[in-house]
Amino acid sequence: MIIALMFSVLWPFISKQDPAQTGIAVESKKDYSIQNPPAVAKGLNSISRAAGDLKRIITIRERVDSVLNKKMLSQADSVFLENALLELKLIQQP
Repeated sequence: MIIALMFSVLWPFISKQDPAQTGIAVESKKDYSIQNPPAVAKGLNSISRAAGDLKRIITIRERVDSVLNKKMLSQADSVFLENALLELKLIQQP
């Protein structure tokens, strides 16, 4: 899913086909050059950070589910659950 997202973001910059070659009628040729490279880099960084956060959330959820499926929780399990909750709160903050 992440690869598909990155591919869809990068596709307009990668594919630079001439519309005349594809047989598509175009009234005027548009300039698709990147006007603000730092903004593009910032956008890609935010997507990458969001993907990393999502991966961490999924990992935490799997571990929490495995702990909650136990019949009895130990003190270590309780500490883990508290730490998992704190980590989720840190991920949620901007």
